[in-house]
Amino acid sequence: RIGAHSQIHSYSMIGHDATIGQNVCFHSDTMCASAAVIDDDVVVMPGSAIIKTGKENRHIGKGAIIHPRVTVARDVDTYEIISLAGNNTRRIYGAVVRT
Repeated sequence: RIGAHSQIHSYSMIGHDATIGQNVCFHSDTMCASAAVIDDDVVVMPGSAIIKTGKENRHIGKGAIIHPRVTVARDVDTYEIISLAGNNTRRIYGAVVRT
């Protein structure tokens, strides 16, 4: 399912059974694992990926922003900014964000 006013740009892959909320933007060259739940107002910037680890499905909270070239392998909190810059290093190892 894809919510109203959402955008999926070129070369993006969205897995089957994914649920995408309203006003979500997947920029070009992004990937989203199957059965992921993406809440409203989320931005996934170019080259980023939301991947599934094991049998757990991913949940991306409302208003979250995933910066370019980041691979997310955990749930993202509401309004969280996932970036390799700044002080958000508590759960980031290299270019892969894990639990």
